[in-house]
Amino acid sequence: MSGSRPFYHGFAWAYDLLVSEPIDARTPAIVSLLCERGMRPWMEMLDAGCGTGWYASELAIRGFRVFGL
Repeated sequence: MSGSRPFYHGFAWAYDLLVSEPIDARTPAIVSLLCERGMRPWMEMLDAGCGTGWYASELAIRGFRVFGL
């Protein structure tokens, strides 16, 4: 693992506590952009760098088959 982010793995759990932006306000726009680009809710997608999985969870609730990495 690169030393460029030495504390990331130790404090990644705190990300949700530090980011105060509500994702439910952004998720409809994300779904709209995905659909404009040909994605449909039954399709599989990869959320690379999904962090704690907020967006992956919200997209799964909306029918997308999301795999987080």
